[in-house]
Amino acid sequence: MRFSPNARAPAGLSGAARREYKQTRIRDHILDAAALAFQENGLAQTRLRDIADRAGYTVSTLYSYFRNKQAIADALFAELNQELDAVFSAPSPGVSFEQNLELFLRQLFELSERRRGIVILVVDLHERPHASRLKHCAYIQDLRAAIIDWLRRHGDGVALRWPVEETGRYLFGLWYAHTALCVLQNNGDRLASRAEPMIQMALRGLC
Repeated sequence: MRFSPNARAPAGLSGAARREYKQTRIRDHILDAAALAFQENGLAQTRLRDIADRAGYTVSTLYSYFRNKQAIADALFAELNQELDAVFSAPSPGVSFEQNLELFLRQLFELSERRRGIVILVVDLHERPHASRLKHCAYIQDLRAAIIDWLRRHGDGVALRWPVEETGRYLFGLWYAHTALCVLQNNGDRLASRAEPMIQMALRGLC
């Protein structure tokens, strides 16, 4: 959980601002609980009651913030998308392409670790798109395209061993295969640390 929903609001807020602050914290707490429930049970098997119990609220409270389970999943995808945008749009620190690529890959795996519950949902939907009415399998394709775009922006003039599109597909496959294995095993291992040998192998193979 990112924080306690019962923490005190900052001093100096008006009554309306305090209410909004509390509502935001409760909403985020519900999302955190949902991510953990999806991680543990999968999307199809998770009920609103499971999320409510994990968050410490009633199902009625959940309905005050989200109309159904799909709305909760949508909100989690929106959060993931914002964090991915931050990774892909982060400014280059001005070092070599190899160093930038290494930093980029580490950030991508660290994001997968930090958002393990929603990443499980992404992988699960991609593996079994027929099992859900949600339309978020496109996140996989979007991520592949975003990696290729990152390479175009940061690798201009760099002599890669493969064309940019093939390099991007390779890096995406590296992330997907490793992340899918770790999150679906649900073994508690840290994705970023387990990914380190693969990152080094990718750097040696691409540059």
